[in-house]
Amino acid sequence: MESTSSWPTFGSFDSTSELWGDYWSRFITFCKAHSFPDLRRPSVFLMNQSSAIYKMLANLVAKQTLAMDINYLNLKKMEEHMEEQFHPIRFFARERYKFWLQIDCKPAETALQLAARIQQDAVTRDSRSPG
Repeated sequence: MESTSSWPTFGSFDSTSELWGDYWSRFITFCKAHSFPDLRRPSVFLMNQSSAIYKMLANLVAKQTLAMDINYLNLKKMEEHMEEQFHPIRFFARERYKFWLQIDCKPAETALQLAARIQQDAVTRDSRSPG
């Protein structure tokens, strides 16, 4: 039996540097290249994720009508939930909304000064990165 330490690793999903669809495509290619059987792919996926992604998926399973252990969640359900959470349009809109909520006038700042500060931030900010 092969130990997990000898398994090839695949980086965890990072929403700030890659679109979900691109990551998923690379993950499926990785699984095929290393001949992981379909039944092992959910475990491979979970094993290579950050604790935040793992907890998010664990919460999904806990909220289901018939609560189950995360290790029994199938790959299709994982993909669907990740797509829902990190769909490019919805994710971008949600992150932009968080950014705009955090903008506030500084003490004694006029509306024109606030507008100038926002404009300056827009020039120096990468539009693809949240916040």
